[in-house]
Amino acid sequence: AVAVAEHAIWLMIAVYRRLDEQIRDTAAGLWSQNVGKHREEAHDLSDKTVGIVGLGRIGSRVARRLQGWECKVVYYDVIEFDKEYEDELEVERVTMDELVAMSDVITLHTPLEPTTKHLMSTDQFKAMKESAILINSCRGPVVDEDALVAALKANELYGAGLDVYEIEPIEMDNPLFDLENVVMTPHLATRAVESTEVTMAFAAANVSRVARGEEPESIVPPVVL
Repeated sequence: AVAVAEHAIWLMIAVYRRLDEQIRDTAAGLWSQNVGKHREEAHDLSDKTVGIVGLGRIGSRVARRLQGWECKVVYYDVIEFDKEYEDELEVERVTMDELVAMSDVITLHTPLEPTTKHLMSTDQFKAMKESAILINSCRGPVVDEDALVAALKANELYGAGLDVYEIEPIEMDNPLFDLENVVMTPHLATRAVESTEVTMAFAAANVSRVARGEEPESIVPPVVL
């Protein structure tokens, strides 16, 4: 959860600062030629309104870390959390429509279910601010990829940071590769030494529970499989 939360925030900054473009320019020897361009296009994350869709283990960690950026954080979740927990995370519950309309950043942390497939599609992109960005590090089909490409081409939103895709591995003719306002990573948000150690320890503990005749923790519902 920690690795994904940190990756989501990294994607926010990478999109706002157009870091992939700056890295390419630096590697190409364009040390100062595009400084003006990057200065005009780069934005701060600080003080932005961030909308978190799904305030579970990952979404809540994103909220905690955004406190350091002094962001206003709103969230939408099918679960209603108590006021004390919301105050601890410094978040405000809103409807999905309100979140889409008011957020500078929308970051998705919801499971893929029939009700969340294409949760972000044409209507949502048209309702977003033109200066807003979309971050997806949960499941690819939560976003209607064709609609996202169309919205990005039409400048209906500023950019997107993606770690997951509707088809994986992503096909090399995917039109997302042709867009300068997209930062893409290959579904590696969970890949960190520390998170791998935690996962292995959890798996080993579950094996021990089963060996003792106990029920393992965090059983995945069959509907998800």
